Amino acid sequence: MKIILPIIISATLFTACNSSDSKTPTPETPADTATIAAPAKKDSAVVSGELLVNGGNYSEKEKKILDRIAQLPEFKKSYKYIDSLTDHKHGLSSMIFKPQKGEKFYYVKVGYSSPERFETYYNFYVDSTTFAINVDDVVEADIVPIAEWRKREAKRK
Repeated sequence: MKIILPIIISATLFTACNSSDSKTPTPETPADTATIAAPAKKDSAVVSGELLVNGGNYSEKEKKILDRIAQLPEFKKSYKYIDSLTDHKHGLSSMIFKPQKGEKFYYVKVGYSSPERFETYYNFYVDSTTFAINVDDVVEADIVPIAEWRKREAKRK
């Protein structure tokens, strides 16, 4: 009995953990993540509600925002890393959200989109009129201009 009970518990846990009955997608893993295939590629998002996703109609402003993000050295470095890690099969993914009522910033989430989850590398806030880029500094728990964030990152290394 001492041997059978742990085997039954292990089998039950294994079956429960591997269940694929998850019907509710998590906000971190939308199926319509916008993938940027190369840092210079502009056609990478489309409007779908508040989330802009891959492949269709989008405004010049949204293209400009994604292009500015794709030109950042941090984006290019992470893109090269993912590209080499995946044997040139994947790049970075971006999700861009329109400003909410009364706000002026587009929210752009950049990271690696795997089959299991979206792994966020950067959270950018881009001014919809000036296109100034701010970064969510998760260590300090505040949003700062990219120049300030880069200074902080340099001190942390």
